[in-house]
Amino acid sequence: MLSIIKPNIPGLEKGAVIKRIDGMDIELYIKEMPPWLRSGSTARQQRYRAFTHLLTVTLEEEKVVTLKALDGEIYEIVLNEELIHIINPETAKRDAVSQYTHNIKGERLSSGIGLIEIPTFQGDRSKMIKELDDALGNLLDAPGIIIDLRGNGGGSTFIAHPIAGRFFAEPFIYGVEYYKNRLPLRGWAKEYEFGVRPRGDTYEGAIAVLVDTSNMSTAENFIAAMKDSGRATIIGRPTAGSSGNPVT
Repeated sequence: MLSIIKPNIPGLEKGAVIKRIDGMDIELYIKEMPPWLRSGSTARQQRYRAFTHLLTVTLEEEKVVTLKALDGEIYEIVLNEELIHIINPETAKRDAVSQYTHNIKGERLSSGIGLIEIPTFQGDRSKMIKELDDALGNLLDAPGIIIDLRGNGGGSTFIAHPIAGRFFAEPFIYGVEYYKNRLPLRGWAKEYEFGVRPRGDTYEGAIAVLVDTSNMSTAENFIAAMKDSGRATIIGRPTAGSSGNPVT
């Protein structure tokens, strides 16, 4: 069973559980999906990738989705090109970025605590950094900030590092890659440091980062930097496991 976390399709409700698609048990349906729609370096990553494609259709395709509502009611919805984003399965991996809405949003809760949602680290670098700066700019005086990273499957450290930089007063190295052979990609070095550098006005208040099983790759780099530096308290479920770019 898979729970709907952030629905944006008419007929879906947050917390509903997908039971079947086109009459097929959801677990069997995932196993039958094409490999390029469920690729990943860990079982959790593969499951997350599969989930991102469950509620998509190709041109002229329809899917009948059977769900269980929060009150226990079983119901069905029909997905077609009029309701949801259309993908071409032959280029699904290349076009996956188009399925993400990478608007970083911030708000002040009634308690005075700030909330910033970062759904991905993949997209237009300058736009996403500006979105974070705009969101944080209104929260610099908040006594604490919650960074909601749930659902963030990663992206680029060239986006994640400058975003994290707004929360650090001093540079911090959170990991190192070591290479058996010198790599031109890393300037012919045998090791490469992953770190965060301060950027702009630093937010110095308390921080909590919300995480879940869909966090992987660059999202875990961000989490590692915030956790290992002691800059934030991490709250949530175990993350998915990094991509094929491990750091120590």
